Amino acid sequence: METSFGDKIRKLREDQKLLLRELSAKLEIDPALLSKIERNHRTAKRELVEKMSKVLNVKLDDLMISWISDKILGLVKVPKTII
Repeated sequence: METSFGDKIRKLREDQKLLLRELSAKLEIDPALLSKIERNHRTAKRELVEKMSKVLNVKLDDLMISWISDKILGLVKVPKTII
């Protein structure tokens, strides 16, 4: 099963044995914001995705695909009241 952008960021962070506060410091963002992104409660801005790619040493294309997929899913999600 495909994972969300937040799941992907959390896994990359944990694989690199970084604490949330360590990664947020490297990204120059508030730890609470990073936590919300990892839990899929907030969407990262494109500039932050680019920075994450550099800091986590992963291909930008890999992160962008996941990020854009989440954005598209958010746009086409059917409200529960309709179901």
